[in-house]
Amino acid sequence: MTAFDEAAPAWMRRWHHVVPHPERPWVVSDGRCWALLDPATGNAEIADPHHDRALPALAPALARGALVAYRPGRRAVVRIDAAPGRHARFVKIVRAGAAPEVRERHRLAAAAPGYRSPTVLDADDVGRIELSSVDGVRLHDALRLRFDVATRRAAELATLLAAVRDTPLGAAPADAVLDDPARWIRVLERVEPAAADHASRVARTLPEVSVAGTAAVHGDLHDKNLVVGATGEPWGVIDLDGLARGAAELDVANLAVHLVLRALLAGRPASDAMHAGDRLVHACVEHGLQPGHDPVDPERVRDLARHTAFRLACLYRCRPAGRRVTASMFRLASGTGWHLATTPCATT
Repeated sequence: MTAFDEAAPAWMRRWHHVVPHPERPWVVSDGRCWALLDPATGNAEIADPHHDRALPALAPALARGALVAYRPGRRAVVRIDAAPGRHARFVKIVRAGAAPEVRERHRLAAAAPGYRSPTVLDADDVGRIELSSVDGVRLHDALRLRFDVATRRAAELATLLAAVRDTPLGAAPADAVLDDPARWIRVLERVEPAAADHASRVARTLPEVSVAGTAAVHGDLHDKNLVVGATGEPWGVIDLDGLARGAAELDVANLAVHLVLRALLAGRPASDAMHAGDRLVHACVEHGLQPGHDPVDPERVRDLARHTAFRLACLYRCRPAGRRVTASMFRLASGTGWHLATTPCATT
């Protein structure tokens, strides 16, 4: 019996979306409601977004729209549908103390050339930030229709990542940080000790790598946060709360590993999954070799990709739909499942 043969906890049969934490209750959802869960016992306390004392701006926003994302006591997103001929808007609700930084990060992104991002339409001092929508299809949804969209348009993705990297930051955002593997081991210890032991062994093989740098870094750049651009039009970037200063390779690695993850979750051959990640990395490296552009270090991308794969392996072990790819993701993290190619890949 391996670390990955253990049956999923019974509570996973109800809660398909899980946001784990090493110490606090886990945020879970079944698509209709949200709850705070003790992963050791499966006991869950339903969270009422209409009475969230830490987010006083949430209840008024819910009177105007529908809740689409929620972390009780921390943040939420409400979609407000528009009248015919007008665009929907999104209300981001955060703790009052966090609102100024979130507003400023969105302002910086909206002023940057080369990509589309939400514009701050309105805000208050209790944590409400109203944002415009970014029209188009998310890359996540486009991949489900035709997975090779990422490989066919890898050069456009490289241009997009370069535009994000060049976002003028001023003195506002903080420095990017790399997730601590020990944090994710503690997450697994709360629900599945055998998987935590395996994660500990993999963590010892992870390379030391710095995320220090002067580039603008999205911090969580993946397919659900990208909006496909029409031919010749800029792509869109959303969820910019974590905009920071750091190594550009961090975003490249995060997106590349997410492309691999999506392919594995869809049951595609491992070769397809690895090719998608390779194509993106090579497009970014080649873009950085052009005059006037900052280089992208493939070795740094490779090291950061292993750290990203480790984090995603631990996260998806806690989600019922992702448990079956955990072993593959840990192999990526260990450096045995995917070696980023050192020569350019042919387009498909």
